[in-house]
Amino acid sequence: MVAGDATVPAALIWPFPGCHGVQKATQAACTQGATPQLTLLLVLQAAGQTINLPAYVIPTSGAAQALGTAQLVFCLPPPDVPVAQGGATFGAKFLSADLTLTGVIGPVPQGAWVAFWTPWQPGNGQINAAGTVASPATIAPGGLTLTGRKVGTTRRLAGRVTQAGGGVNTRVSIFGAVGTAAFRRIAVVSATNSGAFTYVVPRTSRATRFQARVAVEARTSPAVCTQFGTLPVPCVNGTLSGFSATSRNVTLRR
Repeated sequence: MVAGDATVPAALIWPFPGCHGVQKATQAACTQGATPQLTLLLVLQAAGQTINLPAYVIPTSGAAQALGTAQLVFCLPPPDVPVAQGGATFGAKFLSADLTLTGVIGPVPQGAWVAFWTPWQPGNGQINAAGTVASPATIAPGGLTLTGRKVGTTRRLAGRVTQAGGGVNTRVSIFGAVGTAAFRRIAVVSATNSGAFTYVVPRTSRATRFQARVAVEARTSPAVCTQFGTLPVPCVNGTLSGFSATSRNVTLRR
């Protein structure tokens, strides 16, 4: 996270009921009058100073109920107006942030987080509702297949990397083992846009058992926005979750 020109090295998250030092007027404005089910106070350290940022868990309403039952709401103050007029302390501007919650939200094996972002109007501390955009992040498991075939003296491995019903263009590690010995990486190949990959085992290789492995990072995916065509605001920066997968073992005799 970055606040102004200062890097924020850590964020402490304290859940607590009620306001406990958070101004009620600020809470009401941020939640638009809804009563929070839970309030989180993020205590941020920047340039030797402390910035307290409340976040609220409130029920969804209206069209947003189709996306989920609750939402996490942050209200960052405008960085370009004085603090006395509701501006951010030290003119702090958050350019990026990683938030990790432990024991608060259950695991989501498949689904999506949909973020809505509303900017401030320049210099006057008023929100720019017309500039609101949505940024969805899809969570989906990935898969990896591997098959083997021997024709004459040629041993060929083939497989496919998939996620959310489509292929994944990525790097695939091929592992081999002699008999019951431990697997060792013997090659790295590229999967195509369809997720397909192949590998011809060198004739000099003594390996008889094979396995494929992938570690795919989270990435932007324009296709994610097509899944949310009914959102009332423009969709930008759709992302797809990362995953790791290991194929079944394949045996090919020399």
